[in-house]
Amino acid sequence: LMEEEEPAMVGDDASYSQRLKQTEEYKEFKKNYESTVNDLQSFLSDVVEKNLPPDTSNIMAKVTEMLHPFGGGSVNVFDMIHHLRSFDDMTYVHCLNVGLICNVFAKWLGMSEAEIELATQCGILHDIGKLKIPEEIIKKPSKLTDEEFRTIKSHPYEGYKLLKNADLNEHIKKAALQHHEKTDGSGYPIGIKGDKMDEYAKLVCIADIYEAMTAIRIY
Repeated sequence: LMEEEEPAMVGDDASYSQRLKQTEEYKEFKKNYESTVNDLQSFLSDVVEKNLPPDTSNIMAKVTEMLHPFGGGSVNVFDMIHHLRSFDDMTYVHCLNVGLICNVFAKWLGMSEAEIELATQCGILHDIGKLKIPEEIIKKPSKLTDEEFRTIKSHPYEGYKLLKNADLNEHIKKAALQHHEKTDGSGYPIGIKGDKMDEYAKLVCIADIYEAMTAIRIY
C-alpha cells in the first residue's frame, strides 16, 4: 500500500530510501542526530576556542540515546547515516559519523562495553584539530597548493596538542595524532608503521576513510 501511494521512483535503492525516510525509526534518529550535531558543534568549539576541558559525557549520553533503539542491528545505523547526507559535511558532522561507525566496528569486533564507548570517543574527537585549520583551505574545491596541503597535514598535531593535557584516555589522544598514519608507513604526520600504531587509531583510520569516501564533499 505504501509503495502504491508513493510517486514513481527509479530503482530499488530510491524506493527503499523513500520508504526508510517515512519510518518512525528514521524520523526519531534524524531528530536525535540533529540535536547531537548541534551539541557536538558547541562542545568542540568550546574546547578549541575557549580552552575548556573536553568532557564527553553529555555527547556520549546523546549517542547512547540515539543508538539504543537499534540494539544489535548495527547495519541500520549505516542506513541512517547514509540517508542523512544532505547535511553539510562540516568537521563536527564528520566526527559524529566517525564516532558512530567506530561504535559499530567495535561491536563487530566483540569489544567490551567500556571498549566500545572508548572507540566511540576516539572517533568523535579524532578530527578536532581540523577546527584549527582555516576554513578556506578545508572547503577549497580546487587542488591544494603544497603549502596548503602541509597546513592540512598539520591537523593531527593540532588535535593532539588540544587534547594532550586533558583528563582523557591516552587512546583518544593517540587516535587524534595517528588517524592518518598507515600500516606501511606512508601516512602522516610521523610516518610510523602498523606495529607502532595505536589499536584504536587503526580503527578510527578505517572509519575515517570510509566516512570520507561516502560523504558529500566539494573535493
